[in-house]
Amino acid sequence: HVSRIGMPKSSLCVKTQDVIKKDEAMELFGVPNHDGKAIYRRFQFYCNHNGTCPYRIPVSFFKRKKVFRILDHGGHDEKKIGTTAHNINHDHTIEAMTVSLEDGTVLVKNEGDLTLEEEAFIKEKSLELIGMSKMQLRLRENFLGRSFDSQMLHRIKNSHLNAMFGKDRHRLPQLMQKGEATKAKGGVWEPIICTNTFRLQGTNYQEVKMREYAEEFGQCCTFADGTHGTNVYGIVTVPFTTVDSLGLSVISGISTMLNENSVDIIRSCGLFGLSGRLPDKSEVRILSVIALLFSS
Repeated sequence: HVSRIGMPKSSLCVKTQDVIKKDEAMELFGVPNHDGKAIYRRFQFYCNHNGTCPYRIPVSFFKRKKVFRILDHGGHDEKKIGTTAHNINHDHTIEAMTVSLEDGTVLVKNEGDLTLEEEAFIKEKSLELIGMSKMQLRLRENFLGRSFDSQMLHRIKNSHLNAMFGKDRHRLPQLMQKGEATKAKGGVWEPIICTNTFRLQGTNYQEVKMREYAEEFGQCCTFADGTHGTNVYGIVTVPFTTVDSLGLSVISGISTMLNENSVDIIRSCGLFGLSGRLPDKSEVRILSVIALLFSS
């Protein structure tokens, strides 16, 4: 379902396009006509069901009363305004419209007007931690001549995330269940709860197969590097990467923490079997000083 904006005046017995200019828009509505978003005097909604439906709703602006009105097909004459444009027998749903802006860019406001490629791109970006303005920018860069309504994007994003993760986006019960199941099989699961706020502020997670790689190769060559911006909570993700006998990189454990620091990383190494034993507090302090000296 599409709406045609900026239609020729000939469709309403006049011959040229007619856009309300900036000064006039400010006078009439108190807002300027800018950024390529034209305010048109006349346009029409139409149903394009199978490309055959003749249903039309012409609309025109009446300056004297400062209103937009639905017209009869007779033209702009106020006396000819009637109800024939409202076809009560029309049974195709008129949905949100696609708008052509003054610069020729098409503003898509309805999911039905998206191509398969555009819809797939929106769903892909919905899984990334980017804001709506950045998503719109990415869409404009990949689909030239097309702009996308933010409300429509929010609807698609929320629907896709609900389908993927359910309406409970945090899914803490499922996280705890998976962790306890991994622990029961011989893996490592340690949720780190703040003693003051009782909030989850970190985790240590290692599956049985990860443990085997850690014990076999972990003390030879393992890298730990914090990755920021992987979740909406601001928690740093630290994957422990071990190099096996074939020279391949294998994840041997995963930690999350409030910030990247040597104390938590050293402790995780002990839990994951990447060191011979858990260091005591004095060793942690010494190692922290050494790490600080090397980092500077």
